[in-house]
Amino acid sequence: MKTIKDPVFTIEKKASRLGLFLRWLLGIIYGLVLGLIGFIAGFAMCIQFFYILVMGKRNQRVAEFIEGYVTYTMKVSAYMSYVTDERPPFWPEKL
Repeated sequence: MKTIKDPVFTIEKKASRLGLFLRWLLGIIYGLVLGLIGFIAGFAMCIQFFYILVMGKRNQRVAEFIEGYVTYTMKVSAYMSYVTDERPPFWPEKL
């Protein structure tokens, strides 16, 4: 199998039908996880807004949580849109 190297993503030239089916099933799990974490991240963004409004600075822990969510969303989006074959973990590493 020929592998295409990109600075960010790795793609195999040949795709399997089983891998395609598995990707759809994993999409359901990723959707549930992203929905749950997205709800919490939305709430965290509201907290961050009022924290900045009152304190005049960012809460580092909340900012890192939101950054972890955005990074995980990007990895899942790349996998589900067939940009990469590298499967993201079921739960984000950095939250």
